[in-house]
Amino acid sequence: MKAYVYTIEDEYLGIPLTVEGELVDYEDQDPPFIVIQEISHGNKPLHLWCLSQRFIKHCQDRIFQQWCKEARRA
Repeated sequence: MKAYVYTIEDEYLGIPLTVEGELVDYEDQDPPFIVIQEISHGNKPLHLWCLSQRFIKHCQDRIFQQWCKEARRA
């Protein structure tokens, strides 16, 4: 099992947000598991419960894309 912490910038909602998430790869040929740890705007954390599942999924997809880009470079 490998775990990676990613911090990405995103403007999907029209404002700059910082998204921190953890990607866990069990190395079993299944897709990794991604948990969004925190989303903030200007160093002020947002409560995840007030954000839509669609946006959370978007953030998970962005982290997955970042992980794939890093894997291609290796």
